[in-house]
Amino acid sequence: MDILSEIIYEITTFNFMIWLLVFLTVVLLGIPLLIVFKRLPKIAAARQGKTEMLIRRGQESVPGLIPTLSKFVLGPALFVLFFWVVFGYIFAFSMVGSREYDCAVEQARKNPRVIEALGGNIEPGNFAWISSYESGGGTSNAYFRLLLKGSKGIGNLYVSTYSAPAISTMQLDIEHDGGSERIYSGSFPCR
Repeated sequence: MDILSEIIYEITTFNFMIWLLVFLTVVLLGIPLLIVFKRLPKIAAARQGKTEMLIRRGQESVPGLIPTLSKFVLGPALFVLFFWVVFGYIFAFSMVGSREYDCAVEQARKNPRVIEALGGNIEPGNFAWISSYESGGGTSNAYFRLLLKGSKGIGNLYVSTYSAPAISTMQLDIEHDGGSERIYSGSFPCR
């Protein structure tokens, strides 16, 4: 599944992080764009040579469209881009390729209930959406969700892991077709 299709899937299934990023994007870019649109009549009048009329009425002279866009939109656009990259990495990509992620995908691919629900040739999505991750003192807890796509359909794999020097556990739940079932709960199966 390509990244754009997966993002659209996440939006339509109400992924909170995607909606938060979209909301912040609309707010951070929408307000500056409203300022620019409010100035468009002044910019158009200035381009038609009516700037003297504007100055005689006591109004300031108006810069062109490009300076106005760069002044009000460029800064917020760069901030939004930075925001998407940082939060996208933290909440969507940082678990991909980790020991927990690889083990969860491996267990899901081998599980007969997952194969029955989603079909064969199960592939993980591009993201692993983190709900929580804690690490320190030799222990770690990870809770995340990833998309699985098979030949028969799409499902969400919810992963919960705990790792300490004495014990490591993993719990896997698959959600598909409106239902959810636990497919694994026990010691960490991968070494």
